[in-house]
Amino acid sequence: MKIKHAFLALAITFSSASTFAESTYKTEVIASGLDFPWCIEFLPNGDYLVTELVGNLRRISEGELSEPIANVPPVFRMSQGGLFDVILDQNFEENQKVYLSFADGDIDEMVENLRKQRASWTPVERKAADGDICA
Repeated sequence: MKIKHAFLALAITFSSASTFAESTYKTEVIASGLDFPWCIEFLPNGDYLVTELVGNLRRISEGELSEPIANVPPVFRMSQGGLFDVILDQNFEENQKVYLSFADGDIDEMVENLRKQRASWTPVERKAADGDICA
């Protein structure tokens, strides 16, 4: 009986959220031509910085998409790896610094690091990772 009540409450919540979202939000395309955009950061002048998972950082200004910004470090792009977040320094207007999070290295380094990590697990950690003690 509790499961039925929880499901009903969840269904009502999603239904209400859907109605609220439909009546409150409007979608608008601000730029096109991005390759798997991941994160948006708002600049003080109203422009946007956008990361693309493939490793590009771009600026959108008045609906125009810039070429990739120079000097972004190379990223490891595979599966879920790539260029992730961009945030402005708290003193951005004075120092113009931005911070990026990204995957780096290559497939060989990733495999070797995984091997080293597996070799260093204790038996309890290995069982937890394999699902043996998490039932």
